[in-house]
Amino acid sequence: MSKGGSKTTETKIPEWVQDDVEMGLERGNRASQIGFMPFRGPTTAALNPMQISAMQNVRQAAKAGGFNVGPMGLPKAQTFGKGRNAIQGYSSMPIYNDARQRTKQATPGQYRAVQNMFINPQTGAKPKWFGGGQQQNQQQQNQQQQSQTGGIPEDVYKIIYGDN
Repeated sequence: MSKGGSKTTETKIPEWVQDDVEMGLERGNRASQIGFMPFRGPTTAALNPMQISAMQNVRQAAKAGGFNVGPMGLPKAQTFGKGRNAIQGYSSMPIYNDARQRTKQATPGQYRAVQNMFINPQTGAKPKWFGGGQQQNQQQQNQQQQSQTGGIPEDVYKIIYGDN
């Protein structure tokens, strides 16, 4: 029996591209903290008055021919935009918001864990991740303490310079 040899190959990133790769990875990490941003505009255009009128005419003709037609049942369209740029349409955002609220009520721990992975959408504060979910004022207190200790975390400052 003969033994087969083994061959190891190694691939290195060229030095001239290393900085760009690291910058791209850092940018990707920062972008991943933004979180999901759902589209809040209309997802479906509403029927215009001529289309609604045509549908009503067809329904009337069907009734005249003896067909049983139920209620028209069109949901009320929402207005998006203002003035001449306003459009009528339908959005799935209310359904999305309802699903988020139900998730928050049914599984609050999981909901907070997911939310803590991303920046605060109102303030832009950095993600809390999974580290205990400290409140914003606690973060501000930590920042104030670090500014008083020259940017060194308080516990490290005490080890170096004592408790005074």
